[in-house]
Amino acid sequence: MSCAFLERLEQMFFVQTIELTCYENDDNILGLLRENLHTYQTNSKKDIQINIITDNYITSRIWTSTICWAAILSLRSMIL
Repeated sequence: MSCAFLERLEQMFFVQTIELTCYENDDNILGLLRENLHTYQTNSKKDIQINIITDNYITSRIWTSTICWAAILSLRSMIL
């Protein structure tokens, strides 16, 4: 899906820079994903920055959300 998305952006003349973040925690797919994205990045006319995160997207989002809410509640209690 990432390469298909990059192909679509490649056709848009007004897009010059692309920053792509992918989550993948399956070791069977990770190598292929890195290889495919690196090949696309090397052959692209666009400036493409790729970030592959090997955490589980769902559980990492829960942790981040919890931290954000804790920070908001903490700030709120400081203001009040």
